Amino acid sequence: NKNKDDLKAITQANTAVSGLYRDLATRAFNKKNHAAAGQYYLKAIEHLLNTELQDASYRKLTELYIDLADACYELCDKSSGDDAM
Repeated sequence: NKNKDDLKAITQANTAVSGLYRDLATRAFNKKNHAAAGQYYLKAIEHLLNTELQDASYRKLTELYIDLADACYELCDKSSGDDAM
């Protein structure tokens, strides 16, 4: 049962870190720093992918990819935006 508790703690930590990166990405995006926003969105995605994905985390992951695509499109990088979508 310790392994299950450890996995749950790791999942919660990665979810929290993902949320922090998303907040940083949103701030950067709103300041028109789309390159930094894209990097933060990628970090948020990376941390969320290290969690046990369930319905709520799949929704967050989808939102992060859409936000990443928006940042790419703002940088006139259509190919990367299309990949994120």
